[in-house]
This record gives sequence, C-alpha cells and structure tokens, in this order.
Amino acid sequence: MESFKFQFKKKTQIYSSCFNGEEVLLLKPQTYMNRSGEAVESFFQDYQCQPSDLIVIYDDSDLPAMDLRLKMGGSAGGHHGLESVQNSLGSLNQKFYRIRIGIGRSSQISLADYVLSPFEEGDLEKLKLVLNKVFRCVELILSGKMNQAMNDYHRKGEN
Repeated sequence: MESFKFQFKKKTQIYSSCFNGEEVLLLKPQTYMNRSGEAVESFFQDYQCQPSDLIVIYDDSDLPAMDLRLKMGGSAGGHHGLESVQNSLGSLNQKFYRIRIGIGRSSQISLADYVLSPFEEGDLEKLKLVLNKVFRCVELILSGKMNQAMNDYHRKGEN
C-alpha cells in the first residue's frame, strides 16, 4: 500500500491509501470502544459501503497474547465494541471480516484495568511483529485470498 493520507470526520480518524489501484480507508473511531459502531454507521451512510467491505481489527482477551484469528461473520463473543459495530449495521447476522488480536488475560487485575494498562517491556517489539502479520492479512483479504490468510496466520501457537 502507498502512504496514508489523513482526514477527520464525524468522530472518526480516516486514513486513505491505494491497494491494487483501489482506494482503501482505515477508520479509527474516536469514540469509546463500546460505541465504535457510531463511527462505522456514520461512515457507511457517507460512503455507501456494504458489510462485506468491512474488516474489523480488534483485541480479544480470550486469545493468548499476540495470536491471530480471522473469520467472516459470527457473533460478537461478548466483545462490546464488536457488538456496537454489529448493531450499527442493522443486524447481528451481517457478515464482515474480523481479525482478532490476542491480548491474553491477567488473573491478578480486572479485565478493564488490564486492557487499559501500559504494555510491558518487550511487548512493543512483539506487537510490531503481530501488526506486520495483520497488515499482510488485510492485503490477502483485499486480494480475495481469505482462505490463504487463514491458512497462513490462523494456526494456534504459530503466530
């Protein structure tokens, strides 16, 4: 992908780039995570997108840290941000791509405190590696190669 251009619109940072001659937009909601759907809904109204055009990338405390999982459709699995996105699309059955990034879970502090705590030493280097994999997954999905992305990055313990 080429370098990103930036704009701010309706509670959302929007970065645009090109991939295989098509514009690709990255949305970063500026709402609380549990209200991410507000940004998605506004964007969909302005750009006339379909749910199948959407790739949601989010953290998942039920996955081991830095593991990746990919799928199309499904439930929110208790993730309130994803639930908000589903609700904004008008149906819980809307199919869009999901890339889950495992963050693990600490039994010593509450989940809210855990997800809001700073990264531990060494985690940022691991995160860079995982984000490179996420970037590659997005490229494969945009190229119509979801099965290859799942085969390459969806294997337990190999991420």
